[in-house]
Amino acid sequence: MSADPSEASNKLKREPDDSSENEAIRGMSGYGAIWWAATITFLYLSLWVVFSRLQLFGTMLSAAVLIQSISYGAGLFLLLRVYSPQSDISSIIALRKPTLIPLLAAPALGFALSVACNYLHGLVLDRFPQPTEGLLVKDWEAAQTRGRVAIVMAVAVIGPFVEETMFRGALFTYVRKYAQTAAPFSLTAVFNKAQGLPASERESLEGRPSQQASWETIVATSLAFILVHLDPRSFPPLVVAALALGWLRARTNSLWPGVLCHMSFNAMPFILDTLFGAELETIPLAWALAAALTAAGLLGMLLVTSRSKALEVNQ
Repeated sequence: MSADPSEASNKLKREPDDSSENEAIRGMSGYGAIWWAATITFLYLSLWVVFSRLQLFGTMLSAAVLIQSISYGAGLFLLLRVYSPQSDISSIIALRKPTLIPLLAAPALGFALSVACNYLHGLVLDRFPQPTEGLLVKDWEAAQTRGRVAIVMAVAVIGPFVEETMFRGALFTYVRKYAQTAAPFSLTAVFNKAQGLPASERESLEGRPSQQASWETIVATSLAFILVHLDPRSFPPLVVAALALGWLRARTNSLWPGVLCHMSFNAMPFILDTLFGAELETIPLAWALAAALTAAGLLGMLLVTSRSKALEVNQ
C-alpha cells in the first residue's frame, strides 16, 4: 500500500511535530519536586531572618510576600535553566488559554473549597490551638482600609499566582514529563527494580499510561505544596485544596483555572469578615457541608464538560 508523498508532506505542515521541544524538557521525579520545594523554603526562611532583623517594612506580612516572590522567582529561574533551558517559559508553566467553563467555575470552586477546608482547619485548631495569633490576623485587625486592600492583594492575588506558577506550573510539567517516560507501576516493575533488573522492552517503550502519569504528578506536586507550608495543623485542609488544584491543572492543561481557584480560596476569609464579621473556622457545620457538596458538584461538572483527553500528557 503506497502513500502520496505530497499528501504526507502537507499533513506534516498542518500538524507540526513538537517532539523536539518535548525532548528538550528534562523530567523530574516526585522526590526531586520535594527537594526543590525544600530548597526554595530554605531560601525563604533565610531571607526571612535577614528581613526581620533589618526591619525594612512596616508589617511582617509585607515582608513575607516580598520574600516569597523573591525566593520563588529565584527557584523558578533555576528550574528553567536546569530542566528546560531551550523551551518557552509560557509552555512550561502552562500559560495556555482554557475553555470558558473552567474559567467560570474555578472561582466558585475556590469559594466552596475555602469554606469546607477552613472549617476542617478550625476542627484541627480546636484540638491543637495556636499559641499566638498569626501575622495575617494581627495585620488585618490593625490595618485601615488602604492597608486591608494591600493585604488582600498580597494574600489573594500575588501569593496564589506565585505558588501556582511554581507548583502547578513548572514542577507539574517536569514531574509529569518524568512520570510519562517512567516504566508503568506494577508489582513486577517494583520487584525488578528491587533486584536491580532493567525494565522490560515493552515498559521502556510505552512508559506509563497518561492518566496514571498525571495522577502521580498531582500527588507528588501536592505533597511538595503541602510540605512548604510547614505548619502540620494546616496539612488536612491543604490536602483537599492541593489535590483539587492539581486536578484542575491536569484536566484543563492550563495554569489559569488553578490560579483563579486559588485566589478565590484565599479571598473568601476576607469576604466573610468584611460582609458578616465571621471567621471561616467558626462557621456552622451546615455551611461546611453545603460548601463541600457544592465543590463536589462543580468538580463533577468540570469532569463532564471539560475535554475527555485533558488528563493525557500534552505539552
